Amino acid sequence: MEEINLPETFSLLWPEGADPSPDPDRPRWGERTQADLGIETLAAHLSPDPQYTRSILSFLLPLTCDPETIRYRQEVLEDFLRIPDITAVFQELQAPLLEIERLGGPAPAEQTPLQKTLYRMGELELYVDCVEKLWTVLSANRGKLKSAGLLQLFGLISGVRGEPAFAAMAGELPKLRARYDTIAGITIGVNLDDGLRPIGATLLSIRRTPFKEGTFLSKLFGKGSPEDERGIAPIHELPLKRVYGTYASVETFAREDPELFPLFKDLDVILKSITKPIAQILTQYLQVCTRPLAGLGDEVVFYLNGARLMNRLIAAGLPVCRPEIAPMEERVCEIDDLYNINLALDLMDTQAPQTPAKAVVRNSIHFGGQGRIFILTGPNRGGKTVFTRAVGLAQVLFQAGLSVPGTRARISPVEGILSHFPTEEMPSLDAGRLGEEAGRIHELFRQITRHSLVLLNESLSTTSPGEGLYLARDVVRAIRMIGARALYATHLHELGDVARINEDTAGDSLAASLVAGSETTATAAEGGEPSVRRTYEIKPGPPQGLSYARDIARRYGIELNQIISTLKERQVL
Repeated sequence: MEEINLPETFSLLWPEGADPSPDPDRPRWGERTQADLGIETLAAHLSPDPQYTRSILSFLLPLTCDPETIRYRQEVLEDFLRIPDITAVFQELQAPLLEIERLGGPAPAEQTPLQKTLYRMGELELYVDCVEKLWTVLSANRGKLKSAGLLQLFGLISGVRGEPAFAAMAGELPKLRARYDTIAGITIGVNLDDGLRPIGATLLSIRRTPFKEGTFLSKLFGKGSPEDERGIAPIHELPLKRVYGTYASVETFAREDPELFPLFKDLDVILKSITKPIAQILTQYLQVCTRPLAGLGDEVVFYLNGARLMNRLIAAGLPVCRPEIAPMEERVCEIDDLYNINLALDLMDTQAPQTPAKAVVRNSIHFGGQGRIFILTGPNRGGKTVFTRAVGLAQVLFQAGLSVPGTRARISPVEGILSHFPTEEMPSLDAGRLGEEAGRIHELFRQITRHSLVLLNESLSTTSPGEGLYLARDVVRAIRMIGARALYATHLHELGDVARINEDTAGDSLAASLVAGSETTATAAEGGEPSVRRTYEIKPGPPQGLSYARDIARRYGIELNQIISTLKERQVL
């Protein structure tokens, strides 16, 4: 029998020749960056079922920077989005493909030869069914396919179907299954001695239907026909045991190993001899390798859920786009109408479906020749942290080959994403809070390269403003010298005066200022103080130089005139 297989290197995520193994010399993530950005939250949003979150996360974290790999994935996703028939068939085959992976994996040590035969037959049946359904849908949509991945899959599957050996196997398996399906029960005769003690047992017949439990009296008094399938009472049933699923710790149940129980062990030997001819036929297909299709299971889950998520955002009135891939050396990231995808999805999960389109503010970001290091200042709770995370999440989605939030995007891959966000961890007694921050920033500079994305959020805010400004300027100067992209959200408004940094520090990454927007409006009350309304819009411009402490004080009633009014009401003054 000729060997039937797909090339073991085939993948819908990695084009031919791409190396999926990580480069140990290239740091992809800072120590806390995944938590800072909410990468696990993004993976959970990409998975409608928690059991798939881990596998989806495994495709987000490698952070591939190979343009051809990113383009390969973008094209496959686009075919999923454009051709509903293909999406529907892959949705139908999602579970079978994952089951092929399970059945084709290492066999449990306690499996009997009969079980191994049945597992192998089930694996081959699923394999044939998946090949046939994939060929049908891909051939029907051959003229619409644009992605190299699905075109190659169609070519490979067409080649497999054309093999005489595959046609023989596809015709033989239903016959073998029919022979197995005729065995649903057996009749055993038990010989007794003079004391009605069992001394031996004989197999009387093989049944096509299972026995059912009947009542003792109905059998004792002869009610029912001789062919009645109901027994007097069950003697023994194989007990259940707790097992856990492949993708998550979900408790399920399966039967205990028959080998552990003498009666069932003997029956297994008998049934093995009965089904031996079937096992011999299956040996003709020992060389059939289903592993390439098994490898598609998790990848199909990734694309299906990526397409589902994009369609969900579009239905909610939020834009998504396929980014243009810019060369890594350009170090650009241009996104129009960017928004934080995790925030939008959280709103969709907790509020009306159309809420995000109205509630989520979109902003643009343009890393490039006019600015690769942005100092973002503005009021408390003005959207700085949300925007900083949005930039990082968009970069992750882009390098995973998915669409990004926005109407237009052109992005260069990065070698790694490094972050420094506030932490609630208690500092050590020796280092103190500032020492802890300094240590984390030092570690960041041990990993940074010219092609990194650095995201800083309120870094060096635990010391005095003067000291913090002095230290922060040195950090920005160092990033400028390296040439990396960076976004620094801070309350140190003086840091946004970037002319001094650009003038006295060499480098081709210019620093520029962004401001989280706000509007000042007068109160209706006579003599009232102006109030600040946050717009959450991020725009280029010089820092406003306001900490908005007055706005916060007024909101909580601790501005001087409010305190005086309260004291007068209490007749203290």
